[in-house]
Amino acid sequence: LNALFKDLIYPELVRQLLLMPQLLNLPFEQMQKMGANDINDLVDNLISDIASEFKKQFNLVIAYSKVNLLMSLQERWHRNITVIQANKPIETYNGDEWHALFKDLTIDKVTFSCLTSSNQLHVEGDEMEHCVGGYSYECLYHHSHIIKIKTESGERATLQLNMNENDISIKQNRSKRNKSVSKEIINATDKLIELLNKNKNLLNPKRGAKIVKKPRVVHYKYPYPFSDETIQEQIYQAYKNAKVLPTALEANNYKEMLEKHKIIEFIQDRLPGIYQNKMLEYLRCHHYHEVAIFLQYKDYCPVIGAPRSFRAAIHE
Repeated sequence: LNALFKDLIYPELVRQLLLMPQLLNLPFEQMQKMGANDINDLVDNLISDIASEFKKQFNLVIAYSKVNLLMSLQERWHRNITVIQANKPIETYNGDEWHALFKDLTIDKVTFSCLTSSNQLHVEGDEMEHCVGGYSYECLYHHSHIIKIKTESGERATLQLNMNENDISIKQNRSKRNKSVSKEIINATDKLIELLNKNKNLLNPKRGAKIVKKPRVVHYKYPYPFSDETIQEQIYQAYKNAKVLPTALEANNYKEMLEKHKIIEFIQDRLPGIYQNKMLEYLRCHHYHEVAIFLQYKDYCPVIGAPRSFRAAIHE
């Protein structure tokens, strides 16, 4: 479901979102001159949060399909993920990068290497035939770290670690196609966690921080230009040829899928409410500096509606 949403629904969601009056005429250049701290990141984060909420509703719609059919499609997707990826266009944008949790470590002849870019995650997902390729948002904003594991004999696994203020914990540790890992890898991973928790000096002080390259290309966490319909059609056909599309997304081509299953209407009906709730959440919880600058433009946030001081807006 994550792969279907990201590749087939998310592009149209972003296109519709960027057509909203609140975002269409945002004076990004002027806002940046006023001192916004990478305003593009705020827009990227806002769109990602909206997409995350929207995905829940999308999943509910797809869930109306028969459970047995969904399970069958999921198994088929795992078997054909490398074929699907190979038939998709080459990514236009290099994607996000971040700092590693630690330098490469070898314990009991098992090597642990941090993956530090969305491209590396995609490669790992392709090689291991699981869904880690879509975990860059978890790494950038949810304190996750993805570790590539390789034994001396060549066995492979992918490890997801979570880090809070006090310690590091294992979220999941999977072999190829999400199979269980060997005892050798389990034992070495347990020793790794113990080592890192007892020796915080091994951790990178910049761990997880985004590496910002200049000039920054705004691509809304999608590796292709949204305006290229040929690319979107090629992606759709990669899924269609692999026979992993649920009934709710079946059609002859991508444009027909949007029309036949009323995807655009589905997005337009739900988008304003989700957008408004997310903007309220941003005002209450985080990104205060950037939102303060946004608020000087009365059409940006329908909840606020008119220019007012930052303090008054936050109080409201």
